Amino acid sequence: MTSLDHSISTSIKNQIIKEMPDSSKDVHVETREGSVILTGVVNILYEKLRCEDIAKKVEGVTKIENDIAITLDGSASDKELTELLNKNLRSEPHKSDFVGITGKVNGGSAILVGETDTEGLRKSALVEASKTYGIKDVVNNIAVTGHSEDISLANVIFEELADRSIDTSDMTYTVARNEVTLNGYAKNENDINRIVDIIENIKSVKHVKNKLKPRPWKTGIRD
Repeated sequence: MTSLDHSISTSIKNQIIKEMPDSSKDVHVETREGSVILTGVVNILYEKLRCEDIAKKVEGVTKIENDIAITLDGSASDKELTELLNKNLRSEPHKSDFVGITGKVNGGSAILVGETDTEGLRKSALVEASKTYGIKDVVNNIAVTGHSEDISLANVIFEELADRSIDTSDMTYTVARNEVTLNGYAKNENDINRIVDIIENIKSVKHVKNKLKPRPWKTGIRD
Protein backbone atom coordinates (compact mmCIF):
# COMPACT_ATOMS: atom_id res chain seq x y z
CA MET A 1 0.00 0.00 0.00
CA THR A 2 1.37 3.39 -1.00
CA SER A 3 1.22 6.45 1.25
CA LEU A 4 -1.50 7.89 -1.01
CA ASP A 5 -3.57 4.70 -0.69
CA HIS A 6 -3.17 4.83 3.09
CA SER A 7 -4.24 8.49 3.12
CA ILE A 8 -7.32 7.69 1.00
CA SER A 9 -8.37 4.80 3.27
CA THR A 10 -7.85 6.92 6.39
CA SER A 11 -9.86 9.85 5.01
CA ILE A 12 -12.78 7.59 4.04
CA LYS A 13 -12.77 5.71 7.34
CA ASN A 14 -12.61 8.90 9.42
CA GLN A 15 -15.60 10.37 7.60
CA ILE A 16 -17.57 7.13 8.01
CA ILE A 17 -16.77 7.17 11.74
CA LYS A 18 -17.94 10.79 11.93
CA GLU A 19 -21.26 10.13 10.16
CA MET A 20 -21.97 6.59 11.38
CA PRO A 21 -20.34 6.08 14.78
CA ASP A 22 -22.40 2.97 15.55
CA SER A 23 -21.93 1.17 12.24
CA SER A 24 -18.40 2.32 11.40
CA LYS A 25 -16.68 -0.36 13.48
CA ASP A 26 -18.05 -3.02 11.13
CA VAL A 27 -17.03 -1.22 7.91
CA HIS A 28 -13.59 -1.84 6.43
CA VAL A 29 -11.78 0.24 3.81
CA GLU A 30 -8.90 -0.93 1.65
CA THR A 31 -7.25 1.04 -1.16
CA ARG A 32 -5.03 -0.32 -3.91
CA GLU A 33 -3.59 2.17 -6.38
CA GLY A 34 -6.59 4.45 -5.92
CA SER A 35 -9.14 1.63 -6.17
CA VAL A 36 -11.25 1.47 -3.00
CA ILE A 37 -12.77 -1.76 -1.68
CA LEU A 38 -15.52 -1.41 0.94
CA THR A 39 -16.39 -4.48 3.01
CA GLY A 40 -18.15 -5.32 6.28
CA VAL A 41 -21.78 -5.03 7.38
CA VAL A 42 -24.25 -2.20 8.10
CA ASN A 43 -27.82 -2.10 9.39
CA ILE A 44 -29.61 -0.43 6.47
CA LEU A 45 -29.11 0.11 2.74
CA TYR A 46 -28.74 3.87 3.27
CA GLU A 47 -25.55 3.32 5.26
CA LYS A 48 -24.07 1.15 2.50
CA LEU A 49 -24.87 3.79 -0.14
CA ARG A 50 -23.60 6.58 2.10
CA CYS A 51 -20.22 4.85 2.54
CA GLU A 52 -19.87 4.78 -1.24
CA ASP A 53 -20.84 8.47 -1.54
CA ILE A 54 -18.20 9.36 1.04
CA ALA A 55 -15.54 7.44 -0.89
CA LYS A 56 -16.49 9.16 -4.17
CA LYS A 57 -15.69 12.58 -2.72
CA VAL A 58 -12.16 11.71 -1.55
CA GLU A 59 -9.42 13.01 -3.83
CA GLY A 60 -7.37 10.29 -5.51
CA VAL A 61 -10.12 7.67 -5.67
CA THR A 62 -10.31 6.14 -9.16
CA LYS A 63 -12.70 3.22 -8.58
CA ILE A 64 -15.00 1.91 -5.85
CA GLU A 65 -16.06 -1.68 -5.17
CA ASN A 66 -18.86 -1.71 -2.61
CA ASP A 67 -19.07 -5.19 -1.07
CA ILE A 68 -20.69 -4.06 2.20
CA ALA A 69 -23.44 -6.46 3.31
CA ILE A 70 -26.70 -5.43 4.97
CA THR A 71 -27.77 -7.11 8.19
CA LEU A 72 -31.14 -8.77 7.55
CA ASP A 73 -32.89 -10.97 10.08
CA GLY A 74 -35.53 -12.09 7.55
CA SER A 75 -38.37 -11.76 10.07
CA ALA A 76 -40.36 -9.16 8.11
CA SER A 77 -42.47 -10.20 5.11
CA ASP A 78 -42.51 -8.28 1.82
CA LYS A 79 -45.98 -6.99 2.73
CA GLU A 80 -44.74 -5.67 6.08
CA LEU A 81 -41.70 -4.07 4.42
CA THR A 82 -43.95 -2.47 1.80
CA GLU A 83 -46.12 -0.93 4.52
CA LEU A 84 -43.05 0.32 6.39
CA LEU A 85 -41.51 1.75 3.21
CA ASN A 86 -44.63 3.73 2.31
CA LYS A 87 -44.99 4.93 5.89
CA ASN A 88 -41.46 6.32 5.69
CA LEU A 89 -42.26 8.08 2.39
CA ARG A 90 -45.28 9.74 4.02
CA SER A 91 -43.43 10.92 7.14
CA GLU A 92 -42.07 14.41 7.68
CA PRO A 93 -40.30 16.37 6.25
CA HIS A 94 -41.12 14.94 2.79
CA LYS A 95 -44.81 14.27 3.29
CA SER A 96 -45.91 16.76 0.64
CA ASP A 97 -42.96 16.11 -1.71
CA PHE A 98 -43.68 12.43 -2.33
CA VAL A 99 -47.41 12.62 -3.06
CA GLY A 100 -48.12 10.15 -5.87
CA ILE A 101 -44.99 8.10 -5.16
CA THR A 102 -45.39 4.58 -3.84
CA GLY A 103 -43.11 1.63 -3.20
CA LYS A 104 -43.53 -2.12 -3.34
CA VAL A 105 -41.14 -4.73 -1.92
CA ASN A 106 -40.52 -8.09 -3.54
CA GLY A 107 -37.91 -10.47 -2.20
CA GLY A 108 -36.49 -7.72 0.00
CA SER A 109 -35.94 -5.38 -2.98
CA ALA A 110 -38.03 -2.21 -3.28
CA ILE A 111 -39.39 -0.66 -6.49
CA LEU A 112 -40.40 3.02 -6.44
CA VAL A 113 -42.97 4.27 -8.96
CA GLY A 114 -44.84 7.54 -9.53
CA GLU A 115 -43.97 11.09 -10.61
CA THR A 116 -42.20 14.09 -9.10
CA ASP A 117 -41.25 17.58 -10.25
CA THR A 118 -37.45 17.47 -9.99
CA GLU A 119 -34.52 15.07 -10.22
CA GLY A 120 -33.56 16.19 -6.72
CA LEU A 121 -36.87 14.95 -5.28
CA ARG A 122 -36.53 11.72 -7.24
CA LYS A 123 -33.18 11.10 -5.56
CA SER A 124 -34.57 12.14 -2.17
CA ALA A 125 -37.27 9.48 -2.46
CA LEU A 126 -34.61 6.86 -3.10
CA VAL A 127 -32.65 8.03 -0.06
CA GLU A 128 -35.73 7.83 2.19
CA ALA A 129 -36.57 4.37 0.85
CA SER A 130 -33.02 3.17 1.53
CA LYS A 131 -33.46 4.10 5.22
CA THR A 132 -36.14 1.42 5.62
CA TYR A 133 -34.80 -1.39 7.79
CA GLY A 134 -34.96 -4.77 6.03
CA ILE A 135 -34.67 -3.52 2.44
CA LYS A 136 -31.58 -4.72 0.59
CA ASP A 137 -31.95 -2.83 -2.71
CA VAL A 138 -34.02 -0.06 -4.33
CA VAL A 139 -34.98 0.28 -8.01
CA ASN A 140 -35.99 3.87 -8.75
CA ASN A 141 -38.64 4.00 -11.53
CA ILE A 142 -39.98 7.44 -10.52
CA ALA A 143 -40.54 9.73 -13.53
CA VAL A 144 -39.60 13.42 -13.52
CA THR A 145 -42.34 15.43 -15.23
CA GLY A 146 -41.15 18.92 -16.20
CA HIS A 147 -42.88 21.10 -18.80
CA SER A 148 -40.98 24.43 -18.92
CA GLU A 149 -39.66 25.68 -22.24
CA ASP A 150 -35.93 25.06 -22.63
CA ILE A 151 -35.02 28.73 -23.00
CA SER A 152 -36.94 29.67 -19.86
CA LEU A 153 -35.30 26.84 -17.95
CA ALA A 154 -31.85 27.98 -19.10
CA ASN A 155 -32.62 31.45 -17.71
CA VAL A 156 -33.72 29.95 -14.39
CA ILE A 157 -30.47 27.96 -14.18
CA PHE A 158 -28.45 31.12 -14.87
CA GLU A 159 -30.28 33.02 -12.13
CA GLU A 160 -29.94 30.19 -9.59
CA LEU A 161 -26.18 29.87 -10.14
CA ALA A 162 -25.72 33.64 -10.07
CA ASP A 163 -27.68 33.97 -6.82
CA ARG A 164 -25.28 31.48 -5.21
CA SER A 165 -22.18 33.27 -6.60
CA ILE A 166 -21.16 30.26 -8.69
CA ASP A 167 -18.30 31.05 -11.08
CA THR A 168 -19.55 29.91 -14.50
CA SER A 169 -16.79 31.56 -16.56
CA ASP A 170 -15.23 28.23 -17.56
CA MET A 171 -18.41 26.17 -17.92
CA THR A 172 -21.30 25.92 -20.35
CA TYR A 173 -24.71 24.30 -20.09
CA THR A 174 -27.29 23.37 -22.68
CA VAL A 175 -30.96 22.51 -22.18
CA ALA A 176 -32.90 20.17 -24.43
CA ARG A 177 -36.35 18.86 -23.50
CA ASN A 178 -35.72 19.73 -19.85
CA GLU A 179 -32.45 17.77 -19.78
CA VAL A 180 -29.33 19.77 -18.85
CA THR A 181 -25.82 19.00 -20.11
CA LEU A 182 -22.87 20.56 -18.29
CA ASN A 183 -19.47 21.02 -19.95
CA GLY A 184 -16.21 22.74 -19.05
CA TYR A 185 -14.54 23.31 -15.70
CA ALA A 186 -15.36 24.16 -12.09
CA LYS A 187 -13.00 24.96 -9.21
CA ASN A 188 -12.98 21.47 -7.68
CA GLU A 189 -15.06 18.33 -7.12
CA ASN A 190 -17.02 19.96 -4.27
CA ASP A 191 -18.06 22.83 -6.55
CA ILE A 192 -19.04 20.37 -9.27
CA ASN A 193 -21.23 18.44 -6.82
CA ARG A 194 -22.77 21.70 -5.59
CA ILE A 195 -23.57 22.89 -9.12
CA VAL A 196 -25.19 19.56 -10.04
CA ASP A 197 -27.20 19.56 -6.81
CA ILE A 198 -28.48 23.12 -7.40
CA ILE A 199 -29.59 22.34 -10.96
CA GLU A 200 -31.17 18.98 -10.06
CA ASN A 201 -33.40 20.74 -7.54
CA ILE A 202 -34.75 23.26 -10.05
CA LYS A 203 -38.35 22.48 -10.88
CA SER A 204 -38.84 20.82 -14.30
CA VAL A 205 -35.22 19.67 -14.67
CA LYS A 206 -35.55 16.03 -15.70
CA HIS A 207 -31.91 15.01 -15.80
CA VAL A 208 -28.41 16.48 -15.47
CA LYS A 209 -25.66 15.06 -17.67
CA ASN A 210 -22.51 16.14 -15.88
CA LYS A 211 -19.33 16.50 -17.96
CA LEU A 212 -17.69 19.09 -15.72
CA LYS A 213 -14.07 18.59 -14.67
CA PRO A 214 -11.97 20.20 -11.89
CA ARG A 215 -9.89 23.08 -13.21
CA PRO A 216 -6.39 21.88 -14.15
CA TRP A 217 -5.01 25.32 -13.28
CA LYS A 218 -4.88 27.03 -9.89
CA THR A 219 -5.54 30.61 -11.01
CA GLY A 220 -7.66 32.30 -13.62
CA ILE A 221 -4.69 32.24 -16.00
CA ARG A 222 -4.33 29.07 -17.98
CA ASP A 223 -0.81 27.65 -18.25
